[in-house]
Amino acid sequence: DSLRDRLERAERLIDVLQTQVAEQTESQVEPGAGGRLELFGLVLLNGFHTTENVNNSDVPLFVLPPAPPGGLPPSTTAATLRQTRIGLRAFHPDVLGGDFSGEIEFNLFGGQLGNGRLASLVALRRVRAELRWENGWLLFGQERLPISDVNPSSIAALEFPGFTAAGNLWFWMPQVRVGVEGGGIVKGGVEVAVIAPFGPPAQPQGLATQPNRAERSGRPFFQGRILARWGDPELLGGEVSLGGHMGWVVPTEGDSLLVSKAAGFTARFFASQYVEVRAELFTGQLLNTLGGGAVAQNFGVGGVPVRSKGGWFQANLLPTAEWEVGGGVGIDDPDNADLNMTTHRLKNVTWETHLIWRPHPLLFGAELRRWTTSYGDPAVGDVSATQFVIGTGFVF
Repeated sequence: DSLRDRLERAERLIDVLQTQVAEQTESQVEPGAGGRLELFGLVLLNGFHTTENVNNSDVPLFVLPPAPPGGLPPSTTAATLRQTRIGLRAFHPDVLGGDFSGEIEFNLFGGQLGNGRLASLVALRRVRAELRWENGWLLFGQERLPISDVNPSSIAALEFPGFTAAGNLWFWMPQVRVGVEGGGIVKGGVEVAVIAPFGPPAQPQGLATQPNRAERSGRPFFQGRILARWGDPELLGGEVSLGGHMGWVVPTEGDSLLVSKAAGFTARFFASQYVEVRAELFTGQLLNTLGGGAVAQNFGVGGVPVRSKGGWFQANLLPTAEWEVGGGVGIDDPDNADLNMTTHRLKNVTWETHLIWRPHPLLFGAELRRWTTSYGDPAVGDVSATQFVIGTGFVF
């Protein structure tokens, strides 16, 4: 009797498992023949309190000069789901002798309709197609730049990554990259990229687009880097790289092209089993074209390219797979000789500290960020703002 009972329970369990497998199979997104397709995403609700006037309420980059007295209070308390994102990944083995992976990702950071953050617009975030062989790769899409291929960990700043306009050149730009590497435990490599030119002015609203000043130069941007990689940077490995950037922009006056150029260093590695380090350094000019360089300023007095240097550093303690606590600092310091000392932003310093808990698939966290932005106007000087963010969400 005991054996019969056990057999009946096993049969019922098999029936339940068969039903679950059938339901899962019916719910899958089917790719083309021979491939595999994955749906992924992040649903993120951030509640935040910001103490002063900043350039962007939910994901600030720098502090604005104080408003005249008698107006609305400068502090803000609100919540947003705008940094939610969703995407698809495709995988195909044995394509031209290599492995192919593709990815397309959308977010809700494309602007707002009449109800503000409650009616956020969908926008294209990233597109990546990569064909990888044992010692080389070909990549095209809208992706991070080779010379700034690292972003800080954050629960508060994803669509404007942390330290933007304070040391992080973050833009995702259309590009084609090729690279080769070789070696043993530590692999050395070289990568070069042709990048779609980008610069002011901003595009007008509507379906029709207009060429910006970088596109009117008739030349693409170029970047390259040398790198060293060991293991997987996500799993106790690391990568460091040293690269350069060159681009051209039509000036506001005259007919000679202005040069956008930079040298950059990035690093992401595990200093120990539990400590991760991320960092970026750069120096160059006309770098707002790459994502917030020179405190989001391209042109100085008389339309000259603004020279700038900056960088950021972050250390994260990972005691378990679920917990992360960390912090960092970033700075962008334009050359004062290029600036109007009464109207331009002279420096921007940001620091942050965060705590994140990831009991899969859930996500919880808190982050404290502070900005100090320096203005040449003696009546303004250094102005600071603090933001506290509590985030919750889930991944799939």
